[in-house]
Amino acid sequence: MVLLAAAWNVDSSKSRLSVKYVLTMAVLEPAASATRRNVRAATPSRAMRRAASDVTWSMADPSARVRAVRARRLRCVPQRPLILVTNDDGLLSPGLHAAAEAVADLGDLLLAAPATQQTAMSRAFVRDAGAGVIERVELHIAGRTVPGYAISGSPVMAVTHAVLELAERPIGLCVSGINYGENIGGTIGVSGTIGAAMEAEAYGIPSIAVAITAQVSEWRSFGTVDWTAARHFTRLLAEQVLDEGLPAGVSVLNLNVPRSATTRTELRRTVQSRQPYYVRRRPSSDRRLDEPYQFAPEVVVDWDHLEPGTDIEAVVRDQVVSVTPLTWRMTADTDWEPPGAAGH
Repeated sequence: MVLLAAAWNVDSSKSRLSVKYVLTMAVLEPAASATRRNVRAATPSRAMRRAASDVTWSMADPSARVRAVRARRLRCVPQRPLILVTNDDGLLSPGLHAAAEAVADLGDLLLAAPATQQTAMSRAFVRDAGAGVIERVELHIAGRTVPGYAISGSPVMAVTHAVLELAERPIGLCVSGINYGENIGGTIGVSGTIGAAMEAEAYGIPSIAVAITAQVSEWRSFGTVDWTAARHFTRLLAEQVLDEGLPAGVSVLNLNVPRSATTRTELRRTVQSRQPYYVRRRPSSDRRLDEPYQFAPEVVVDWDHLEPGTDIEAVVRDQVVSVTPLTWRMTADTDWEPPGAAGH
């Protein structure tokens, strides 16, 4: 659209062929520049060919009617959705690159993530001296160079800066991940991956949190992973959400992919297990309180009391892909009343 306007204003005597070429190229060429990146690459439709005809037909008489026809025709070009890809493992995580590759042709990408590893930060806002510093980094995604933004801060800070500062138009979808380490069970509230997705949802952005199973030792070392299945299921859900939105009452889709999964593995809707899954043990009695200490998480499943239909059952026991619809609503469904309340 910008190119066509420039051609009209600079030289209204251009031939019919050259103006038609400008309009057609605005439709055909994927926009790499800031002024054209919202124009979708597509074969010209009948409406667009008619638009070109309308404009070239009237070059000798650029009347108000002709300008109105041109504007109406150009509005037929669909705008690609803006997709935010973020995580808690950091901008350079192979998992974030895999997520970006999964949705690269579904819209325009905005890659914004913490500058450093921020696992288990939930929805924390940090106040370090360098918090909020943003570095632009060139990343290679699906055969092309895409700008990424490394943000000093937590995952939710990355989302906040992306929404309020970096995005040039409303974001249509947030994909948070692909995380090293499954986010299942009762302790998912600790996850920075899910925290980032929930933060995006707070701004009205439909969100998907994605994780692949990994050993705790891999969380910060970025072990070698075949991302094929995780990319496949990420794209599958992204397409659905972009087409249909999220169901009423759903804030985030929590997708967890076993390391052994293929593109043919079952995708199962699940509910969140009440079992913690990640647990921490009591320190030894001889630990000095004046020395640093960190609780190391380990996986524990009580198989005898594991609830059916849960994320832990699907991912750990049955080795299938789990997707759990989550909500930020934390109000319990109960008839409980406090002392002195009416009806107590």
